[in-house]
Amino acid sequence: TELSKEQNVIGVHAFALEEGMDTITAICRNFAPLYDIDEESATGTSNCALACYLFKYVEKKSQYIFEQGYNLNSPSRIVVNLKTHDDMIDAVFVGGYGYLVEKKSLSV
Repeated sequence: TELSKEQNVIGVHAFALEEGMDTITAICRNFAPLYDIDEESATGTSNCALACYLFKYVEKKSQYIFEQGYNLNSPSRIVVNLKTHDDMIDAVFVGGYGYLVEKKSLSV
């Protein structure tokens, strides 16, 4: 919370690159405590921004795959595709997969 206030940001998208893995680019965690979000299990917009960051500063690829939500027992896989030309990003597309962990019923 203090970091978000100090930096005037909505939240923090922490990540660790998965070197040596062919399929997964990074494992991520997303926190937005100022908005009462302790942690999110899948964050499309933050992973889009991360893909653009990695394209510019780490490795230029057309696809990045992120996993998120393990600490919440709600794992997700977020796939970000970039359309590029001449080392410039023209478009960003995001999609992904969730995993059924549990079913609950609620009577109203």
